[in-house]
Amino acid sequence: LMLTDGHSTTTKLVLLGRKGFVKLAIRHGLQLVPGFCFGEKWVHDIVLLPASLRAFLHRRFKLAGCALAGRWWSFVGKVAQADGTPISLGYVWGAPMSIRHDPDCDDQYVQQVHEQYMAAVLDLFERHKQRFGYSAEEQLDFVAAED
Repeated sequence: LMLTDGHSTTTKLVLLGRKGFVKLAIRHGLQLVPGFCFGEKWVHDIVLLPASLRAFLHRRFKLAGCALAGRWWSFVGKVAQADGTPISLGYVWGAPMSIRHDPDCDDQYVQQVHEQYMAAVLDLFERHKQRFGYSAEEQLDFVAAED
């Protein structure tokens, strides 16, 4: 969340390196359902703490080092963007991904399924972004938590 700027045409999704949910699904024979929340980048402004404090909080406690500010500088979410455009907030879900049940899954298969999942999320984003007020130029970037 703290990586995405509501004024930017790039939405950053922290998903690289996060493969634990894929490994659990494979080990337990569960389907993965790709999904994406649109509009969340405009609901709150992000107030970043000083860089040194953010680094300490992340290193020591795995905290983001930011605060959210909504309407009236509270936690109440905004209902419109800065230009007055109403925020269209919503989830979209993709088709469930059938994956092979393998209690002893190897890293190569986990990587393969993770890449398929990211491709499915990107497809959802591209197909639905304009319906939720995103521009045609808006991009989705997958990043690691450390980026």
